[in-house]
Amino acid sequence: CSNVPSHHRQLAHLPIKRGGLGIPLRRLTATSAYLGSRVQTGELQAKLRRGSPMDPAYIQHLLDHIPSSPNLESLQQQPSPQHHLANAINTQLSSELHLLPDMILKATLAVNSLPHAGAWLEALPLDYAFLTTSAEAFRSALRRRLGLPQHSSNSRCTECGHVADAMGTHHSVCKVAIAKHRAGVAATARAAISAGLRTLTEVFATVFPSDRALP
Repeated sequence: CSNVPSHHRQLAHLPIKRGGLGIPLRRLTATSAYLGSRVQTGELQAKLRRGSPMDPAYIQHLLDHIPSSPNLESLQQQPSPQHHLANAINTQLSSELHLLPDMILKATLAVNSLPHAGAWLEALPLDYAFLTTSAEAFRSALRRRLGLPQHSSNSRCTECGHVADAMGTHHSVCKVAIAKHRAGVAATARAAISAGLRTLTEVFATVFPSDRALP
């Protein structure tokens, strides 16, 4: 992913629940894992070594290289020092992204952080449960989650002929495509009802009551 802009790579390093892809940033997570382990097992190390296993000044020096990290005394009071340090790193990364002037990236981060928005990333690719997708569709979903363009340039929508933006946003709100989708859902529901099957159709939510476009 060398051609992916740095801020979008930074988004990928955030946990899924914070809007990212959950790919750890090794240069930071390695230090937090080491320090968390040293602090959490401090008493055991002291017993094994018959003395203090840690140089407080050295540990604090390492902590100073972790964004928004607490001091050593405060960290020792945490039930899970490693988790606490990892959370501090993720909070700092998220804050840096929110300070950027890129509105598309900010909106992407906000949408990605909604409940269950990243559930598809944690689903096992099981054929028998119909939880698989094509490589092309998966790449497209990843690009949308990272706020990257779907196309190299603007093109025309194959449904309505409107100019489709490079980000692929138009395809989500195209009235012709939405109308076809709804017609297909209605036809399927009618066929299921006529066959005596219990049917529950999806709810077409809108951003505003007067808006006919899907959010």
